[in-house]
Amino acid sequence: MRYNENAQRRPIGGHHFLDRGQIIRADTFRELVQAIQDYRVSNSWPLGDPEADVLEHYAKVAPWLVVEDGEPVKARGIPEHVKPLFIWLNDVKQSGGTGLCTKAEAKERWAGCVGCKYSSEIDWDYSPETSKMQVDAAIIRRMQKSPVENSYCRLHKWATGVAVFLAKQKVSPANKERSPDGCFVLKL
Repeated sequence: MRYNENAQRRPIGGHHFLDRGQIIRADTFRELVQAIQDYRVSNSWPLGDPEADVLEHYAKVAPWLVVEDGEPVKARGIPEHVKPLFIWLNDVKQSGGTGLCTKAEAKERWAGCVGCKYSSEIDWDYSPETSKMQVDAAIIRRMQKSPVENSYCRLHKWATGVAVFLAKQKVSPANKERSPDGCFVLKL
């Protein structure tokens, strides 16, 4: 499905879309898609595919604006393996965190994370959502640097560069038992 650039009429009420209770308006279809993207990213919501969302809505309320072309929808958003990180980071951001530990404590913590088998690199440039996540992570850790600031723990499902600076962590007993030697979680 794609937008019909040759349509002679606009949707009733102009270009608009209801997203999470907020009506977003714009002068053109492209501006509307960009406004939805900006709205979702600035509120730390999953980006999804704003263009496909608007086209689906238009197919129902203004079918003259949509043309079927059979092309597959482009994959965008957050990579599947990073979604738990996105949720964790959002929870920490919304709750205000649990306070920060000192740089010396954080140094002891990240020593066990460097080279850990559960540690993965985060591709912050993957999408606008992951770029926003990088900014959120830096703000939560108060812009402090560490060798694990771009790491993601696949076991604990958190941004390691943020987790090592937080004073308290919620860790499931099962994950605590599976934690490798040297993991700071064993000392919590």
